Amino acid sequence: MYEILTKEMLTPTICRMTVFAPRLASAAQPGQFLIVRADEHGERIPLTISDYDKEKGTVSIVTQQIGASTTQICALEEGEAFADVVGPLGVPSEFTEMSPEQLSSQRYIFIAGGVGTAPVYPQVKWLHERGVAVDVIIGAKNADLVIYKDEMEAVCDNLKPALLIIDSIQTLYSSQLDSAPGSVSQVRLCGNILMKLAKTGDVAVFVVAHVTKSGDLAGPKTVEHLVDCVLNFTGERDQELRILRSYKNRFGTTSEIGAFRMEAEGLK
Repeated sequence: MYEILTKEMLTPTICRMTVFAPRLASAAQPGQFLIVRADEHGERIPLTISDYDKEKGTVSIVTQQIGASTTQICALEEGEAFADVVGPLGVPSEFTEMSPEQLSSQRYIFIAGGVGTAPVYPQVKWLHERGVAVDVIIGAKNADLVIYKDEMEAVCDNLKPALLIIDSIQTLYSSQLDSAPGSVSQVRLCGNILMKLAKTGDVAVFVVAHVTKSGDLAGPKTVEHLVDCVLNFTGERDQELRILRSYKNRFGTTSEIGAFRMEAEGLK
């Protein structure tokens, strides 16, 4: 019997369960999954392993209520048990096969969102336990839907990026405002946040922005005033060259251009 030892509702529709399964826990690796059945007549549901403890013999799974089967799983309580749990299945994360020298020579950053944050956690934890520099960016529609925040903070190294690329600023959203992404107020606020990050964190920030049909930068002019340099990368379909022009350069000239041509290895 696969007893449910703990149950926690991370959001109104996402629950986390710790299941007693010693054999599965002893063999589990980051990136693998289980198949569970709530009862002997239930549907087989694949769920990625969100954590495991080999000493205690437990595995953790996170389920989002979407249909009848996942709702049935989330309805189970502590002390009850799954009819069947099969696993671990799937290929582990590729970095589990890398040597310590290879791992230590890399820096890792994971991007996770919504319920997909849960399967990222064991990968981040595995790297952190081996002294590998790792960090995570978690996204959600609003702050109430962010999961695993505390767990991730405990195993992340808060790496300092040398370069940050935003593509595009019209898609960024701050919960400080009620307006939609791409609106004048959102673009202005997000632009100010990015400028503060660049100045105080010593990070080079590239902001990709939409342009109008006339080729002008879309959105409020305040964003154009915030940045140190405005670059425009243009080219026609029937022309071989792509031209990079500077329309504003706080620390240099705007009279130079860059001409690029697409080749097999990329732009040159």
